[in-house]
Amino acid sequence: MQSDVWNQLKKGGKEHTTDPKDIRQLLVDASKTFDGLLTTRSSRQGGSAYAWAHRHDTKWAGRALWYQPLSMAAVPVPRSPGVSKTDMTGVFSRI
Repeated sequence: MQSDVWNQLKKGGKEHTTDPKDIRQLLVDASKTFDGLLTTRSSRQGGSAYAWAHRHDTKWAGRALWYQPLSMAAVPVPRSPGVSKTDMTGVFSRI
């Protein structure tokens, strides 16, 4: 960013009609847009920390959708929660 935008504006040379403050504001606005989008997506199913901590909890109603707040996609792809470290049922039969 520094070399491609700001340094080019500082060099002068050709007359620029773009104000660096305008570019900065466009970038700030874009960042706010994406920040809001990611905040909304990470809040799905109780939030990413909650979903990760409860992904193996059989009493949690959102268990089947535990992966949603961890995905930044508009339509998250289903994921396996992996093996619970506390549920060792059948672990030796798998070895």
